[in-house]
Amino acid sequence: MLKFIRLVMLVFIPIVYMQHATLISHKIFIVMAMLAFVVTHTMMKIGQRVFYACIIVDFILIGAFGFVFAPSTLYLILFGVEGVTLFLMTGNRMILSVFSLLFFAIWGSIVGYTYMRFEVIEIMGNLLNFTLILFQVLVGGLIRKLEQARMQVNRQYDELHESHAQLSVYAKEVESLTVIRERNKIARDIHDTVGHNMTALLVQLQLAEELVKQGRPEAHETLHICSHLARSSLQEIRLSVRTLKEDGEKDNLIVGIRTILEDFAKSADVEVAFQLQGDPMIIPMSLHPTIARTIQESLTNAKRHGDATLCHVELTCEEDRICLVISDNGKGAHVLKPGFGLINMKGRIEEHGGSVQFKSKEGFHVQVEFPLLQKKWVIGGSL
Repeated sequence: MLKFIRLVMLVFIPIVYMQHATLISHKIFIVMAMLAFVVTHTMMKIGQRVFYACIIVDFILIGAFGFVFAPSTLYLILFGVEGVTLFLMTGNRMILSVFSLLFFAIWGSIVGYTYMRFEVIEIMGNLLNFTLILFQVLVGGLIRKLEQARMQVNRQYDELHESHAQLSVYAKEVESLTVIRERNKIARDIHDTVGHNMTALLVQLQLAEELVKQGRPEAHETLHICSHLARSSLQEIRLSVRTLKEDGEKDNLIVGIRTILEDFAKSADVEVAFQLQGDPMIIPMSLHPTIARTIQESLTNAKRHGDATLCHVELTCEEDRICLVISDNGKGAHVLKPGFGLINMKGRIEEHGGSVQFKSKEGFHVQVEFPLLQKKWVIGGSL
């Protein structure tokens, strides 16, 4: 749009001069100047050097208008058009200074020539047109700066959008790696616990076989131990397999927890109460397997070691932290001796910057806290 207006002005001002031209030579000059303006306007797109050369040609032609049609000051409007063009295209101070000096030299020469020939100086006309030139170049400079600012904002927006996309990809990769690591850890835990139970079961079965051959009454007690080991292993597998399903089936943590509790209640014949406070959507995906596994391990311990008949699970979701409390009405223990399961649970929780406390008075209590805004690791100490 600005280029079109520029071309219109470069053609319109010579037409105004044409209306006042009386000599044929002057009319020929005006026509030739108009054609030259069109050519230079078109060639400015070729390159930077050609652009500056075209501006110089335009300056010479505009100066010629000032000399030929003195004492008219209409030519200064054309200088204003060229000034806008210059300040729009470049911010180089040296180039702008050179063209400014060239303008003042041509303007001063025309004023001096007019005074020497006509003994008159159009003070008001020169001042008004010079003010217009000054305003035009300032506007041109502002438009150039605004355009540069707009381009910079667009560039920064594109960079920010690209960075955001990369961060989203990295976040998904981290979540995926975290889930895979947690699933591998759960698989290892199953291998350790169930494998240990299966080994003990085989030993007890061999012992029971020998006792049966000998007809000893201890065989019934040994078979009872085998039955307990088999049920315990089956329960461990059932409670752990939930967290090893496909990602699409475990995105909803609350549904997964309720399923875990329902399966445990049916298989272990234990009443389970679940209480949720706050919005669970704020829980990071990376914490889902850890929370589910903590609940599984706590329920298994409640039945296996405490003979509990009632378990209570409370999950509290706050803006800056996630709290999980699992308590039961089992027999507890006066002296807490953490086993393989509790040690693994504590390590898994601390890997995510969380903390866990175990209390064994009037049942067994597990209290877990995951800070969301600030991570804290406590090294050393006892469970």
